[in-house]
Amino acid sequence: MAAPCCLWVASRCGLYWKLMQMPVLRKTFILSILALLYACTAASEPSGERPPREDTNSTAPAEAHTILPADLFLDACAATGAAESDRTCRRGTKLIAQLAQRRLGLPEPPRRCPASRGVIVRTDDFRVVALGINRPVQPGVATDDAEGLSHGRVAATRLPNGWLGFKTLWFARPRYQGPFLVRAGAVGGAGSIRFDRALERDMFAVRTGTANGTDGYREVPGGTYVSRPGCYAWQVDGEQFSYQIVFRVYEARRVR
Repeated sequence: MAAPCCLWVASRCGLYWKLMQMPVLRKTFILSILALLYACTAASEPSGERPPREDTNSTAPAEAHTILPADLFLDACAATGAAESDRTCRRGTKLIAQLAQRRLGLPEPPRRCPASRGVIVRTDDFRVVALGINRPVQPGVATDDAEGLSHGRVAATRLPNGWLGFKTLWFARPRYQGPFLVRAGAVGGAGSIRFDRALERDMFAVRTGTANGTDGYREVPGGTYVSRPGCYAWQVDGEQFSYQIVFRVYEARRVR
């Protein structure tokens, strides 16, 4: 069987060689081969536009950049002016920018304000009724109504600008030394809330240490201001946690 096959192949090759001696057939054959190669190359690529080439010189960040307010930070980095030079401060700024991208998840308004309970916290520096029980970061409220605070009710003073305000002392417990971000809002959408008397700061953050605090506590004294009585909530975000502390504000009666 091998011999006839070889003779058949030889005869075919001889015929092919004779045909290729003719110029017209040789040109047609070459054009056919080129067309076949082009078709194979086109089929190996997906239809449509080719994917863009990666720009290795691009300076665009991998994720959207969060613009932080200039007065956001209430910590030692801001007090000493080391926010750009200190490595820990720079790392804290980056982490706060990531925390600021989290959604502000205020609770849905029920029939009654789901106020957080308050407990007395004592240290060598302060004694306050802190809302939220055993949280890494909590607000201590200075008020004469300790009973009301134990149920999340806060008495606020009417200010000349018409807003209501009360003193707060935010503190981070010694077990947590990371950055944290505090934001707030009205539960149900009625009312506004701020963290300064100028009514400009609607959130604040701490990257590392603070100017106040001893024995591992980090303290941020200040105030909370709301536009009207009602149900409000703080949201506290840290590296491994996010939670809300809900409270109801009412206007304190003036002592005549």
